[in-house]
Amino acid sequence: MKGLEKFLLLALLACATTALAWGSASDLYISQSGTGAKTGSSCGDALAASFFNNSSNWGAGTAQIGPGTTVHLCGIFTGSAGSTALAFQGSGASGNPVTVLFEAGAQLTNPAYWGSNTNGAITAQGVSWIAIDGGSDGLIQNRGNGSGLGNQEISKGVFLNVCKNCLVQNLTVADIYQHTSTADQSGNAQSTAGIDVNSSNNVTITGNTVRDASSGIQYNWANGDSGITISNNSISNCNWGIGAGSRNDGATTSNFKITGNDISDAVNWDDSNDTFHHNGIHVYTTGPSSNAVGLVVSNNFVHGDFGENETGHIFLDIAGGLFTSPLIFNNVLSNSNPSHSPGNGFLAIGGTNAGIYNNTIAGGTNLRGIGIKFGPGSVAVENNIVTDVGTGMYLNSGATMTVGDYNVWFNLSGNAMKKEPEFYSSLAAWRGIRNLECEVDESIVLFGGKHHGQNH
Repeated sequence: MKGLEKFLLLALLACATTALAWGSASDLYISQSGTGAKTGSSCGDALAASFFNNSSNWGAGTAQIGPGTTVHLCGIFTGSAGSTALAFQGSGASGNPVTVLFEAGAQLTNPAYWGSNTNGAITAQGVSWIAIDGGSDGLIQNRGNGSGLGNQEISKGVFLNVCKNCLVQNLTVADIYQHTSTADQSGNAQSTAGIDVNSSNNVTITGNTVRDASSGIQYNWANGDSGITISNNSISNCNWGIGAGSRNDGATTSNFKITGNDISDAVNWDDSNDTFHHNGIHVYTTGPSSNAVGLVVSNNFVHGDFGENETGHIFLDIAGGLFTSPLIFNNVLSNSNPSHSPGNGFLAIGGTNAGIYNNTIAGGTNLRGIGIKFGPGSVAVENNIVTDVGTGMYLNSGATMTVGDYNVWFNLSGNAMKKEPEFYSSLAAWRGIRNLECEVDESIVLFGGKHHGQNH
């Protein structure tokens, strides 16, 4: 019994130590103005949102918000123009995040618009180990921002700035900017985003639904950022489904993954002066020393009508910067309106030691469009299917293709392939190129052929 008693005593001491280390409340409930006795014990006795936004209510006290606390949102929160509903005042800890959880039916609704360029409906700045969970049907929405509405302002649904070990999941962000007119060329519209991440590390944005914003999900990296994952989101009616760019020249991010997202339609962002250039996924650098090292873009489905002003379904814009060893694989890119095709190509990238594998591209017509456009840099192109585009493969000046095997090119135009400045209308001529630094494998065909590797 002495051994058992010693074990129980040690267990009690461990529990007591844990309680001292993480003494914050485990569950608190809040609504916009509070309900009932306002104890925070349930949605019926919820604290007001002002409790969350007051830094004095954050800490290790038993009635405070701190590591391990889940803050439950109850009911409808209604904001004024440019307001923020919830602003994190502190951090969680490893294994004990501060979690904001939308209860069933909870929503943040603004009859005008939430936030600004540096705030959102939910804002987390300079904090770590936090989670925002939409639960079963959590919603953030604007009602009055967009073409012909009362406001044309910068707005964000969720804004994370210098956030470390942060998670946003299961949330719907809607109507941040409703662009419905070709006459609408608002500069503010370009800075709207459903979920905006800046200068952060180890952030996961997953399982969200975002519709109607300039950027569905935007990531702006600072030098040394790492571990950003944007996965399994459903994004529609956004000028850029997913946008990402370096904040300044010299900024490098690593371990950045865009995977498993469903991105559709941007034709509603067409405008008469070509102000908005649409992309399903757009990653860009802002200077010659900017870089995204080891970027992975995989298993995304980009489809629908992206309008007359589209640049690319997937566009890694190397202008002025670098992408080192990007991997683009298992994506499906399709076009529902053959009269529209992207100006730079369905898949347009550049980089050093790039890999383009196992992608399927269906352009809808061989009268226009480019399947894969690459350069400058070096690339391996293998096991892709490209069909119904004007030009299957376009190599920019300064591009070398180190591998070109087991691709299927089908129903292309007379300008089937290009390596600047030459077009090649026959497979024999394309195979005969000797300045590609590789033999273009005979399994590259125009009307069918071998295929191997992972399934599409």
